Amino acid sequence: MLEQLQVKNLALTSEALIEFKDRMSAITGETGAGKSLIVDALSLVLGARADVTMIKDGQSKLEVEAVFSKEEGETLEYLKQLELIDSDDQNIIIRRIISADGKSKAQINAHTVNLSQLKDVGSHLVSIHGQHASIKIIDETNQLSLLDAFASLLDKRQALADAFNEYNYQRNELTKLATLQKDLAAMFKTLRHQQDVLRELNLKEGDYEKLEQSFDQAMNQNKIYDAKASALECLSNEDKNIIDILNSKLDALTKALQYDKELTKAIEPMKSAIALLNDAKENLDVLVESHNIIDPVALEQKMSKCHELARIFKIAPKDLYLKKDEIDTKIENFLALKDKIEEKTQKVKVLRESYEVLAKQLSDERIKHAKTMSKSVTELIHTLAMKDGEFKVLVEYDESIRPRVSGRDNVKFLFSANIGQELKDIGAVASGGELSRLALAIEAITSKNNKTPTIIFDEVDTGISGITASSVGKLLHDLGSHVQVLTVTHLPQVAAYANNHYLVSKTVRQGKTSSKIELLTQEGRVNELARMMGGNVITASTLQSASDLLEKTLGHV
Repeated sequence: MLEQLQVKNLALTSEALIEFKDRMSAITGETGAGKSLIVDALSLVLGARADVTMIKDGQSKLEVEAVFSKEEGETLEYLKQLELIDSDDQNIIIRRIISADGKSKAQINAHTVNLSQLKDVGSHLVSIHGQHASIKIIDETNQLSLLDAFASLLDKRQALADAFNEYNYQRNELTKLATLQKDLAAMFKTLRHQQDVLRELNLKEGDYEKLEQSFDQAMNQNKIYDAKASALECLSNEDKNIIDILNSKLDALTKALQYDKELTKAIEPMKSAIALLNDAKENLDVLVESHNIIDPVALEQKMSKCHELARIFKIAPKDLYLKKDEIDTKIENFLALKDKIEEKTQKVKVLRESYEVLAKQLSDERIKHAKTMSKSVTELIHTLAMKDGEFKVLVEYDESIRPRVSGRDNVKFLFSANIGQELKDIGAVASGGELSRLALAIEAITSKNNKTPTIIFDEVDTGISGITASSVGKLLHDLGSHVQVLTVTHLPQVAAYANNHYLVSKTVRQGKTSSKIELLTQEGRVNELARMMGGNVITASTLQSASDLLEKTLGHV
């Protein structure tokens, strides 16, 4: 439950620290005093979108910090899953800071979180019911959600949503495969032709570069042969060649060596040179002997084909082998699509069947709980000055529609204000006052079954007075025995039923307006109830009436 709320620079409030208690608490105050302070502050820590106009005039930022008790249950498990709470944390502390430049920062137990995470965690801690609850119950989508909340079917609804999302995802994947198959089938003939042409070229990585090299050789093969033959002639001519000349000179130097030992410096390099020239001669012999005549026409035709295809595919000729691999892959994928589509079709069929089973099971649960909800709300509105009213939840299973994330059920809230009157759509037959009471009754019984530990009712009693107001007060008081209830109200009959009463007041000092909130004593409660009953003029009579109202109310509870 909510234990503490600290506010700095929010609207008219410079600083406020509010300690909350369990059960039912009423928040009252004059119009314009800032009763919405608590609701606005909690909305921020629950992930509501920030508005810089909420920052107190002249301040650079506002801060809100809410402290919740650390209790075993779904909320604590959820926080552990998100790693937002440690074993030594005593409470759940949510902090939100809004700067004047529009920047926002949120923390849960000192862990920085984004707005989505804040909303998720907040939804486990607090539920806020506002003045527009009567509008909410008219919408059929909300009616379905309210029934599921009443019946505690949110886990089963999530399981159905998961099944639907998986089915929908796989169905979309199947559609993509079918579209791909259609697109590839339309271009299959072209792909086959391109594949045949590229296979005929039979290029692999580096082949085009070798083809260019071979073509250059073919175009210059006469020059290459003449160079080899000329060099060989120089080394092997029988009449006169370089090797023989060097050998004769080497003999002369060797004979002269006995007279000049320095000649060794020339003799050894000449021996090496002669050896290298002999190696060159042997290699040239092989090269000249093995010289083949290359036909440049065939090479030129193949290169022209490469250039032509490169222009068509808009790639470099050296990358044609990659294009061949790409086309091969497309054709292989196309030929494999049939099996993939058959496999995916079967998978989608199984997922659809699973969805239908869960949808029917959920529908059966909804139909069963719809009867209980109808009875509970009807009994409750009888205590809210609608003694002849009847409420009914109608659940219709529709197999004709496409699968939906929420299932196949259409849910309608029906209402009749008088005995013998036909039950009709709640939005068509209920008056504004009746809608308000119906909304309160529905939200009260839904909240009782819900696992949210703290519920805020923000002036949901608008348009209600007299005996009905007392009934509303008792209803909220009874709800407070199950969960923590905070209600912002302008009705003394409702406030009198509260276990705790907070007063929001406005003061003006040195030309500046500010709001403050305080927990009232017994005497303070009597004074505030007297103000609520008689306006700003409090008389002995209104004080006595207020005292009687409080005494009578407390005696009933």
